[in-house]
Amino acid sequence: ASNKSVTLEKTADGWTVKEKLSLPADVENRLLPLIRGLQKANNFGQLTANPKRLEKLGLTDSVVTLTDADGKATTLAFGKQTEDGLGASARLNDEKHAIRTDFTGYLEGDPTAWADLTLFSAKPVEIKSITLEWKDGQVAFARKEVGAAFEGREGAAAEDIVSALATVRAADALPKDDKEAAGARRTARITLGRFDGASVVITLDSAPSAKPGEAARAFVTVTHSDPKHQANAVTKLATFVAAGANGSGGAARDAAHATATQSARRIASGLPPQSGSEGCHRAARDCTLQQRCCRAHLYIRFCCRALARARGVHCCHRLCATHKGVH
Repeated sequence: ASNKSVTLEKTADGWTVKEKLSLPADVENRLLPLIRGLQKANNFGQLTANPKRLEKLGLTDSVVTLTDADGKATTLAFGKQTEDGLGASARLNDEKHAIRTDFTGYLEGDPTAWADLTLFSAKPVEIKSITLEWKDGQVAFARKEVGAAFEGREGAAAEDIVSALATVRAADALPKDDKEAAGARRTARITLGRFDGASVVITLDSAPSAKPGEAARAFVTVTHSDPKHQANAVTKLATFVAAGANGSGGAARDAAHATATQSARRIASGLPPQSGSEGCHRAARDCTLQQRCCRAHLYIRFCCRALARARGVHCCHRLCATHKGVH
């Protein structure tokens, strides 16, 4: 679709996306729904064989080719919806006529959309300990058993941090030789310890923005203690852009990361964690030039607009170029 092509290949290690550095495909959310939709689709007979009508149906816009283990290919070309709203018009292989179907699926042509960019995921309750390291500090938290709170008076802040980092999903994947990523500098290192004995190291790097006024791009790397974990395999294939960089990621997630990282910095400095809305209200009050930003040391820099939007107050609308306004 949209003049793009996506090839999903089944290998010994599972389904991969050929045009996206052969990264694992998102089977659960992308491939299986498509296969099930095709299996359930019904043929309701011939729609037209008129060449002019066939041309208007747009049957060359979305084409699916299924190839079996023996190399035999079946091609399904989908066009516009039928006039009665039943589903998409279609043509099987090179037949001279189109048929009516009840297929209503959307064929995404962007290879990135088909890749599984989840590098690590765990339930927050499964995390036993967390250590956060950045240029000017370090802080660590632990709990004794599953379901218990993190120890210390700042345990609640640790819960926020773990909830924000328990699932790491990239926004995009770039070739390993990407020049921008090669010039990135280490921002933070987070180590998560699990109750099952496994550990995960999340490293975050930030590259200077290419243009004045643009936000710096952040990169994330996940290393798992289990050599067979998928995170270790995909790290050899690609460099991953951190979710939230360059505007990706939702306001709620941005707010969670910003809150967690601000709390971590305050704890490391011997201060109590910041309360839920105090920082955002202060940012809104101080942001008269609409050019200040909040800086998340442990992930990437988030504009305080995201934090404000999540809490229903007004704040700045863009990142500042110098990142001096740390709210």
